This record gives sequence, C-alpha cells and structure tokens, in this order.
Amino acid sequence: MSKLDHLIEGLALQPARTPASGPGLRFAAWVCGMLWYLGVLVAVVFHPRPDLADKMAQPLFAAEIGALGLLALASARSAVALSYPDSGQKRDVGAAPALAAIIFCIILGLEWQADMPPAPAPGHGMECCMAISFAAVPLATFMFWSIRRMAPLAGGYAGGAAVLAAFSVSALGLRLSEPTDSVRHLIGMHYLPMIAAGLAGVWLGKKILKF
Repeated sequence: MSKLDHLIEGLALQPARTPASGPGLRFAAWVCGMLWYLGVLVAVVFHPRPDLADKMAQPLFAAEIGALGLLALASARSAVALSYPDSGQKRDVGAAPALAAIIFCIILGLEWQADMPPAPAPGHGMECCMAISFAAVPLATFMFWSIRRMAPLAGGYAGGAAVLAAFSVSALGLRLSEPTDSVRHLIGMHYLPMIAAGLAGVWLGKKILKF
C-alpha cells in the first residue's frame, strides 16, 4: 500500500469534526457573553456609581458610554471575522473599529472642551488602570481561546481586536462605577492604557494565535 493510500485510510478513520458555527452566530454568542460580563462587573465587582441615573441623563456622558460600547462591539466583530481562515477576503474588517474609535475620540474631545474649569481628579491614579486590566483578563482569555480553536490567518490583528474589545468592556464597567468627572483622569488612566493593551494584543496574537 502506498503512502497516499495510508493517508487516505487514516483520514477516513478520523472522527468527523463538528463544523464551526458561522460568524454571525459566534458574534451573537460573544455579545451575550460580553453583556453578561459587563453586568457582573457593574453589579458585583465595581458597583454602580450613586449618581448613575442622573449622569445617564447628560448627553455627553450618555454619548461616551454609547461610543465605548460601540467600540467594544466593533472590535469583537472584527475579532470574530479575523478568526476565520477566509478573513483575508473581508476588506472591511478594520473599518468598523476604526470608525468607532474616531467617534469615541470626538466625544472625548467634546467632553474635554466642556470640562472647564477641569473637574478635580480622584485621589488615585494607577488603581483604575490596574482594575481595568485585571477585570479584562478573563474576558480576553476566553476570546483568545475561542479564536485559537478556529484557523486565524491574521492572528496578530485578531488578538489586538479581541484585547481591545475586552478592555473596552472592562473600561465601560468602571466608567459606570467610578464617581469621577475628570476627563483628564479618564483619558490618562482609563483609555490610553486601553489602547496600549490593544497594541500589546497584536503582539500576543502573533505569538499565540498561529495557524
């Protein structure tokens, strides 16, 4: 029997694998998981800020929350799309996160202008960055595990999008919890580290999400 015959026989004896679910179904599952995780963070880990209802009635605060949530969803969608081997055919996988990031930055700019005179910063700094990071690790780990089970061809970009999505959810949870209105504190200790984590996710994706 030739080597080709052995190969064919071996493939025939292997158990059939369950086909991967489509990107739409996988993304819907991710969204449900992200919403559940956000609810746990706000209700159990961080606890809602006491003036949350009043803050949500303020247009700029509500716009910031919505834009941060949009960034999390757009990044998760790109991570899901990039986890499939035909991701190279999807030319717009990076368009949605880029657009969401632009919207988010515009809203932060408007909040920066409105924060005059600047609101007092809280009496802590790096604690927020550390809290967001620790809270994002479980969600990012799950996303990496889910992507690793697929066949990503662009592991770096998939990893970066997954980490950005996880950190956006974590930052959103803390934003709904920490009673501060200092835009400078939020940018320096919440959002710039979130962008840095996304860039680190690209490096991790190249190392871990190899096909």
